[in-house]
Amino acid sequence: MVATLGFADTVRLIVLLYSIFYRTFAQEEGPEGTSAENLSCVIYTVHVTSMDCTWEAGRNAPNDVQYFLNLIYFENDGESIECPQYKNNELGRHVGCHFPNMKVPENHITLQVTGSSKESPIQTLDHQAWPFDYEKLAPPQYITVNCRELLLYCKVEWKPPPTATTNADYCFKYQIKDELRNGIITEKTGKTYHLFPKDKEYILKLRAAGQYCTVGEEWSDWSELIKFGCRKKPGKNTYTCEEG
Repeated sequence: MVATLGFADTVRLIVLLYSIFYRTFAQEEGPEGTSAENLSCVIYTVHVTSMDCTWEAGRNAPNDVQYFLNLIYFENDGESIECPQYKNNELGRHVGCHFPNMKVPENHITLQVTGSSKESPIQTLDHQAWPFDYEKLAPPQYITVNCRELLLYCKVEWKPPPTATTNADYCFKYQIKDELRNGIITEKTGKTYHLFPKDKEYILKLRAAGQYCTVGEEWSDWSELIKFGCRKKPGKNTYTCEEG
């Protein structure tokens, strides 16, 4: 019998294969240790998609070294875009970059940090990865509480966070933290709501992470707190609720 893969298994396999392509290396134009080090990037999507990167000078880099970052797309014949907004340290050296409106491809990207110095050639650092490896999600959006729709429950609903690639419900999982009881509920089914019994008070916050798809898998920051609760009316099976 030949085993077949379900949709979720197929997506997991694709994500695993994506991760295998990740690599970082220094090209050998200059002395060892002159290339930029500890390159780190984060992609955010709010109204537009932006990316912030930071790096450090190589341990053997000369004092006058200056670094330059280029974003290279695998598609479009290796289109290269130099950093539009550098961040400098106290020496005037570039140690970070902000891409304010980034185009996110379906293929991998290369982040290439070159360097210049009057004292020595500088090694080039190439960092290749898939964009979702860098993605940091925003918290769940448009969180609402409805204690009127159901007789015994309050319904907390939300929207998936914006991403650079997809907003399909099944691509996300969520955690709901109950601040009053110090408990965490994890939703992995793609649901964008949860029911809470009306006979309690709640202070909750939510966060999101990607699953199955090409979406950042790191947990987002927590949302702002939401407060709500109900009190049963004396002698009746109805509640007075505050939805914060």
